[in-house]
Amino acid sequence: MQFIDAAIDALLDAFLLFNLEGRVVHWNRAVNRITGYSDDEITSMTAEDFIAEEDREPLFLRMAEAITGNADLPYAATVITIDGMRIPFEFSGTLLRDGEGEPLGFCAIGRDISTRVVARIALEEQVHFMQALIDAIPNPVFFKDTNGVFVGCNAAFEEFSGLPQTEIAGKAPEELLPEEMARVYAEKDSELFDFPGAQVYESTVVSRDGEMRDVIINKATYCDVKGHLAGLVGVIVDITDRKLADEELLTINRELHGYAHTVSHDLKGPLSVASLACETLVVLCERAGSMDDDISGTLELLDRNLGKASDNVKGLLELAEAGRLPADVREIDLTAVARDVATEEATAGESGRTVTANIGELGMLHANPVQMYQLFSNLIRNAVRHNLSPDATISVELVSGEGDEHVYRVSDDGPGIPPDIIDDIFSPFVKGDSDGAGIGLAIVDKIVRTYGGEITVKNDDGACFEFVLKDVRVN
Repeated sequence: MQFIDAAIDALLDAFLLFNLEGRVVHWNRAVNRITGYSDDEITSMTAEDFIAEEDREPLFLRMAEAITGNADLPYAATVITIDGMRIPFEFSGTLLRDGEGEPLGFCAIGRDISTRVVARIALEEQVHFMQALIDAIPNPVFFKDTNGVFVGCNAAFEEFSGLPQTEIAGKAPEELLPEEMARVYAEKDSELFDFPGAQVYESTVVSRDGEMRDVIINKATYCDVKGHLAGLVGVIVDITDRKLADEELLTINRELHGYAHTVSHDLKGPLSVASLACETLVVLCERAGSMDDDISGTLELLDRNLGKASDNVKGLLELAEAGRLPADVREIDLTAVARDVATEEATAGESGRTVTANIGELGMLHANPVQMYQLFSNLIRNAVRHNLSPDATISVELVSGEGDEHVYRVSDDGPGIPPDIIDDIFSPFVKGDSDGAGIGLAIVDKIVRTYGGEITVKNDDGACFEFVLKDVRVN
């Protein structure tokens, strides 16, 4: 018996024997250590004296059911120490019977689960925080296990689907989606599980209103703490409105392109006739000897404005065509293009003015020759004509060129671009102090975008344009 008592006392868990009235009849040293009660105090105590008041009734119900053979005794309850400290315990016990099978009492072993409770609370708080975090995400978010079954989602997904999370978790796609749509999603999930990582694709889903929505689905696999594949997380981005807006914008752009092309084309003829008539009128007046200063001034004014109108129409036509990639694409020597343009501008400049063009090696580009001429012509012309210095300097250089992507820079030593228009400088009809139509840089921007790039500008001891062009190959 001493051997058995010593073994019981060696247990770290509390060991107690109760009679059928619930009074303690035997215990180990762990009970004294945990509760702080002495042997004399424990002798006069019952089971309820150790247990928090709110846990007593459920515990005694369990004990009563155990006596009738309807239940075992495992139960979680709070133990109250002599100092009033509350310790969460988990009890496991059994009903003791005599040789004839009659109940004698209860044997219970109690384990302090404080660490487990703290960990559980921390886990619950973390789960609550994570749920609050994903609920704050405006896009629908969902989770699936490795069988493709939904295990959770955020509030946005509930709103999008029209179902609460309780009706989503545990469901397979075929239980929530139309058959064909569910089949596609299942195939995509299988592909992702076969090759874990990330997956992005465009698809359609049914909203809570039964409306088909265009979406982009971003999915990625995740692993458990042992590094084993545990499931996937997905984010849905609704692009229905964006696609409608893009289609509407495309339609508007097509219409504007058509209007600009038609109007410019229709104006070319009348302007050419008017210009020719003006030249004819000058000749007739000179032959008749009736050319005086007033008539001469009027005719010069008319000719000058007809020239401006013709240039504007030409610019509109070029702007309309700038965003379209012609079929004539070949390998272009951009160094030669830039040098030809620089030579033309220097030759056409005012007498007594020097224009120095530093043209670096720009390399080759697969592009349309007319568009490349327009691009460098507008940039170099802009640099020359807005620089009023008698000794103007412009520089054209290749900043970098890797693969099919090339970065170029065109800069000058002029006054730069006025701060009040620099943010809108690539918009049509925005111009500085020159008499131009304000179309040249808009043409440059459209050409650059046609070649998959973008253009930026800044003032750095003069205007500095930097842009990207990509090689284009037309089949």
